[in-house]
Amino acid sequence: MARWSHLASLAIILALLQAASSEHWLNSYFTTDGNVRAAYDASGQQVAMVILNQQSGGGGFNSKKKFLFGHFSIKMKLIPGNSAGTVSCFYLSSGDDQYRDEIDMEFMGNSSGQPVVLNTNVDDKVIRSFKRYADLPFPNSKPMSLHATLWDGSYWATEKGKIPIDWSHAPFTVSYRNYYANACIGGGKCPAGSARWMHRQLSKADWGTISWAKQNYMRYNYCDDGWRFPQGLPGECSRN
Repeated sequence: MARWSHLASLAIILALLQAASSEHWLNSYFTTDGNVRAAYDASGQQVAMVILNQQSGGGGFNSKKKFLFGHFSIKMKLIPGNSAGTVSCFYLSSGDDQYRDEIDMEFMGNSSGQPVVLNTNVDDKVIRSFKRYADLPFPNSKPMSLHATLWDGSYWATEKGKIPIDWSHAPFTVSYRNYYANACIGGGKCPAGSARWMHRQLSKADWGTISWAKQNYMRYNYCDDGWRFPQGLPGECSRN
């Protein structure tokens, strides 16, 4: 009996050592700000939990590297129930100034608990295509960092705060898991397999999806916003 007890203890120690040596993807690839925790879900998968409360605000994580081109994906578990005023994001940004480029997904909460509004310009299904023209600016020289955030966006997301966050439901938590990146590091080489997305051409079905999304779900297009561009719309608006 003592021998089996000894073997069982040894197995537990080895399992703990193995778990400790497997660094969490959050710590491997990102730095964190505010209320962020590296954790595990019920199935044992690594998750990053971003938390928002009234006392200490929200949080987020930011990639340690910058990327020039790439394919990124992650699974997000959004806030259940009344999430009005909260904004959960996963996005790429070339900087912090007003001239930065962004490719983002922003999930805006609501009070009903129904599916939230997705404000985006990128998706696994192609819903937007930005063509490259030699004579027009193209973000091919501004490496981007990858970010995820959860914040109080009630002033911006609910028409200047018409529906403030109900803090009685706090803390609000968004979980991220299954992070994946196949991307070219700014100033470096592209990884194996990048040709699969780098040279992809849109099919007839892809263009059909773009048309469907535009007709049924597009709520804003800067190419239709003459008030924002009193000197004339950007050049790509007359071509895309």
